[in-house]
Amino acid sequence: MEGVFQLFGIRQLAVLSVLFCINISLVFLRLRRYSKLRFYVRYSLVIILLISESVWHIWNLWTGKWSIETMLPLELCSVMTYVNCLALITQNPQLYPFCYFIGIGSAMSVLLTPLDNSEIPDLIFFQTLISHGAILTSGIYVAIVEKYYP
Repeated sequence: MEGVFQLFGIRQLAVLSVLFCINISLVFLRLRRYSKLRFYVRYSLVIILLISESVWHIWNLWTGKWSIETMLPLELCSVMTYVNCLALITQNPQLYPFCYFIGIGSAMSVLLTPLDNSEIPDLIFFQTLISHGAILTSGIYVAIVEKYYP
């Protein structure tokens, strides 16, 4: 199976490299002159998180795998999708610790381990990487740009 995701293969390292570059670029958003860009980045993260979660539900409906028992947001990353969106929209500093500690930890654990036999061109492969990458970036955003110091 050539297309199966392998631990620290070239595809995973490429995704991690892109995420690293995106998150390093957040340092520039700390500057006061980029306040309008901060607004766009914050709401872009919200849109990415919501679209990614919607794609996950639509795909499960399409394939007949959607059920109330399996699709309730009870997994940590599903909950963090909504918590991150709420924190980014409201800019509530009481939600920032969740974004930072739980969001970064849960997303990194998924990004650093291979998916369950997902084929590389599979939609869920990309949805998983995008959603967890956005959760990770949201946690780093609140620490670097919003200056939340844990």
